[in-house]
Amino acid sequence: YKLALTLITILAFITRFWHINHPDQVVFDEVHFGKFASYYLQRTYFFDVHPPFGKLLFAFAGWLVGYKGEFLFDNIGDSYIANNVPYVAYRAMPATMGALTVPTVFLIMWESGYSLPACIVSAGLLLFDNAHIGQTRLILLDATLVFFMAVSVLCYVRFYK
Repeated sequence: YKLALTLITILAFITRFWHINHPDQVVFDEVHFGKFASYYLQRTYFFDVHPPFGKLLFAFAGWLVGYKGEFLFDNIGDSYIANNVPYVAYRAMPATMGALTVPTVFLIMWESGYSLPACIVSAGLLLFDNAHIGQTRLILLDATLVFFMAVSVLCYVRFYK
């Protein structure tokens, strides 16, 4: 059980962090969430209809590496390298959340009373899911949402167990 959990966790981190620096340009909705994180780091007032938690986590990741939020993620395709943006630190936060979701699924199954092979298959389905890997390698909020939903389910199972 512990060996399987350890191996699955290591594989999850490898698959989420492999070449996380590619592409080195603003992609898809990184335009929005990177911009919000920059606004938080600049302490600039802005209006957003969504809850701030995920964007505050991105701002925290930027703050940890000493980033001041100068780049505003204006256009898809803007270069991170040319603008000196610590985009790998920003992308590391959702990658970590995505990687931790995989062992959380394993633990949900284990705590629910399923066999070791069933736990491995369940976690493996998420481990090698291209959509999940893709979503958790970019500056997007999905990894945070999915991780905390999985942790909530795990807590629910543990509470009623």
